Amino acid sequence: MFDGLSDRRIDRYFPAVIVLYFSIQLAMRLSIGPTLELDEAETFWQSQTLDFGYGPQPPLYNWIQWGFSELFGRNLFSVAALKASILSATLFCIFRFLRGSGIAAAAACIGTLSLGLMPDILWESQRALTHSVLAVCLSAVALLTFLRVAQHGRRIDYLVFGAVLGLGVISKFNFVFLIGGLVGAAILLKDLRTSINPQRLVLTAIVAISVASPALYFYATLMKGTMGSVHKLSIVSDRSFANFLHLSGDFADALAGVYALPGAVLLGFAFARRKWSSSQPIMKPELLRWTALIAILLALILSVAVNATEFKGRWFVPFSWPLVVYFTVIVWANLHSGGQGRLSFLLCSLWALAVIALPYASLVSPGYRNADFSRVLSHIRPGDVVASDSIWLLGNLSLKNGKMNVLQFVGHDAPVADIELLGVADDAPGVTVAGLGFTQGAMVAVPYGNGEKRFVVRRMVRQPLPLD
Repeated sequence: MFDGLSDRRIDRYFPAVIVLYFSIQLAMRLSIGPTLELDEAETFWQSQTLDFGYGPQPPLYNWIQWGFSELFGRNLFSVAALKASILSATLFCIFRFLRGSGIAAAAACIGTLSLGLMPDILWESQRALTHSVLAVCLSAVALLTFLRVAQHGRRIDYLVFGAVLGLGVISKFNFVFLIGGLVGAAILLKDLRTSINPQRLVLTAIVAISVASPALYFYATLMKGTMGSVHKLSIVSDRSFANFLHLSGDFADALAGVYALPGAVLLGFAFARRKWSSSQPIMKPELLRWTALIAILLALILSVAVNATEFKGRWFVPFSWPLVVYFTVIVWANLHSGGQGRLSFLLCSLWALAVIALPYASLVSPGYRNADFSRVLSHIRPGDVVASDSIWLLGNLSLKNGKMNVLQFVGHDAPVADIELLGVADDAPGVTVAGLGFTQGAMVAVPYGNGEKRFVVRRMVRQPLPLD
């Protein structure tokens, strides 16, 4: 695939290919499904204002979304353009990291494209995810800036590295495992250990803390915000050996979900070869391997410490992807030209199939992008203030009509007056919303995919609501 292409030409054209691919992805996103996905709706709704916190998720993605909305308007383009920009930056930084590590340009391309072996990056990141996408991007930026710290050691390199670490923490809290992985790798790898200036590393820590501390202080003083998603870990008090085995098994299952596909593909290519091509020494980006392994170990230690018993594979992605890139580069370098061509074709095909399949994401469950809000909008009169406990509904209503007064309903203390309250109706009319019971209202449904979400439109009179 790369026969006849010099490193210089690949360095020049591969970034352009990345931009072209995600430009196509952006166009596809705009042409299908005018409705926001769950995570998209959440960030679109929350990014109307700048704040240090928006709930259990850290604020950085919302801040950047606010900037894109100010630049391009509050519309679907600003949502899709942000996602495409982050994914483009991710691939570009990984490519530059590999090239800076001494990896040949062709191998660096394949290592970068190996992210396509991870469904949470290839598919879910393009389809629905938000905060995790940014965390993966900043983990790639962190590795690149850390490499420049080790290679050049200029004061500006340490300062930029610190800023990236701080931003990473407020992109997704599990980014701290990547920081731990970098620290561990710097200690284990002699070349890194001897090239780092401890005094300047203090500057890195100061900048990182300065960048992250305002948002972290907000969450520290409002612990309910940070603890909002802790229940997903299913923390238990049982500290028996049997529970430890259960915890370890769940941890391993989640990790296996991350590495199953890339492991199967790379092992298949490794065992299918007739013999290794090892006429030249192979450059191994060891920083990738040790960063990922140590980060995973730290995640396991913390899980045991807090007695968490449930995990999701995507939680590992921001610090587990370097291991996939590392082994892909090694396998590629050991393959003959025929095997290299087949691996290249497979990875390029996966990325192409993902962007081609995006339109069909609206046709299969849950298929949020083809949701029809016309019946909901028909119950809302000009000047009405809408409140709901469904952030998916709130985000999409504000997308459909930016001038609509949309407020999130949060319970007894919500300052609402003469509003149309749209609450999720799980069963029959008369459902209690956020602990408050209301009289029968008009039933409306939002069809999407192969099903629908049902809402009840209700009237509620409370204390006057001051409107700007």
